[in-house]
Amino acid sequence: MQSWQKFGLFGLFCLMLSIPVRAEVQPSQFASLSEHIRSEQKALNELEQSWEKTKSTMTRGMLLQQIFSTVDYMGQKIEAFVESDEGKSHPEQSQQLLRQNLLILDQQEKRSTALIIDLFHSFEVVSSASQPLTWVTISVGIDYQTSLYLQKNRVLHLIQGDDAAVLKKRYRYRLEQYAIELASFLQASLRQSEQLKEELGGLSKSMQSEVESRFVLQQRISHTFSKNIKRLIPLLKEQNVDTSHYTQLTFEATGELSDLVVNSDSVWSFLRSVFSNSDQWLIQNLRILLPRALVFILLMVFFYGLSRMMKSLVSKMVRSKHSRMSTLVQEFFIATSGKAVMLMGILLACAQLGLDLGPVLAGLGVAGIVIGFALQDTLSNFASGMMILIYRPFDVGDYVEAGGVSGKVSYMSLVNTTIRTFDNQKIMVPNNKIWGSTINNITAERVRRVDMEFSISYSDDIARAEQILKDIVNQHPDVLREPEPLIKLMRLGESSLDFVVRPWARTEAYWDVYWDITRQVKLRFDQEGLSIPFPQRDIHLYQQPSSLD
Repeated sequence: MQSWQKFGLFGLFCLMLSIPVRAEVQPSQFASLSEHIRSEQKALNELEQSWEKTKSTMTRGMLLQQIFSTVDYMGQKIEAFVESDEGKSHPEQSQQLLRQNLLILDQQEKRSTALIIDLFHSFEVVSSASQPLTWVTISVGIDYQTSLYLQKNRVLHLIQGDDAAVLKKRYRYRLEQYAIELASFLQASLRQSEQLKEELGGLSKSMQSEVESRFVLQQRISHTFSKNIKRLIPLLKEQNVDTSHYTQLTFEATGELSDLVVNSDSVWSFLRSVFSNSDQWLIQNLRILLPRALVFILLMVFFYGLSRMMKSLVSKMVRSKHSRMSTLVQEFFIATSGKAVMLMGILLACAQLGLDLGPVLAGLGVAGIVIGFALQDTLSNFASGMMILIYRPFDVGDYVEAGGVSGKVSYMSLVNTTIRTFDNQKIMVPNNKIWGSTINNITAERVRRVDMEFSISYSDDIARAEQILKDIVNQHPDVLREPEPLIKLMRLGESSLDFVVRPWARTEAYWDVYWDITRQVKLRFDQEGLSIPFPQRDIHLYQQPSSLD
């Protein structure tokens, strides 16, 4: 089998052997380089034979990578020799090696082109299930060919002589042609992706899977072409070639703004293409979008009015005379009803614009899980708010002791409760703090017992004091006759006789009864000569006689 690698490497080997070695040159580097060339030539022969024998797409891709690694390794060795002290002291010999290396790279380029064409033929005839694997090998071949141009560029920077300009001009022409070919393939791939995307919108779920697989493969194809065009753009700029068109194409394929922003020509080119195509886009899509937009607006207006009506209807139902719902529950149902109707309207209106609600709802489910982990404390407050609404331990306007705060409940949401303290401070308490602690609803009952204690001295008349306390309690207008007030001598204290006084009063009159009775007891006790003793303690002193006595 006649091989282009064999021919090129054999010629390079013969050329190196025919170069006369000067007395001052150390032959060790020549011998080492020759040995490397011979070993790499043998490796290339084996790789080429393996390529011809195998029909496996994956194996061919691996062989392509090994072939390029071998050729790149040879080029690095030659470039290292040229840039070494020995190569600089023998410029003619170095230039001959560089030209021979350039010839090998040209032959590699022709060979890789043939291989890629062969792979494209295989890609067209294989089944749709095998196409992704075949494309992986094609992608390796395209990357390989692009790398050859990068390696050529390095070699041409080192080549000198009269024919250097001709070689560089030919390289520029081939580079530009190769970039044009990649750009045309990328444009065709982008158009194919757009067509597949349009097909997905009108297919049933049973037929969408196959088209989605084709769409994903087409995106991979576009990525391969755009990636290699990006690698060529610095080389094209170095050859003074306008790259705005290529940068615009890669932006359309990937959506990455980095390359587009740094190139002002690309930005202007992209904007011109957008505005030049906008009129055509409007003409093609206005007939479809205008009715959908009109239906969207009408649905939003209709559901907005429907949400207002629903809130009004629910408000009348929950606030009727026969309703036993608390104010908190009433406000919750009124707000939720309007928002639920509006949410339904938004979903239906979006469906009229062609939006598939299935993926949207699935995405909302996934987003809900993520948000749930991120907002655990907020969701805990929400759950506690729901429990408060269900069990109704208090309502708006009640005086409570909850969450370490005492005051009047002025507002409640599903997240927190606003309590206004007795000294007119507004405090917002998280619902989980309230539900997780003891809740004392001071005004939950209509009637409360007023607990008081009064003391007299041991020398005072117990019966007289008890009668005075009964008169004071019975004469107060806010003290209830039922339940009957309780007035009893409770304990014999260290310094006093202690009476317990427990009248009943309406909840709103609790403090008036407490303060009025306390004041009247002090005045009547002073008037009747009954004393309210201070704490007393008797101290007895015992004197022990001294020994002198």
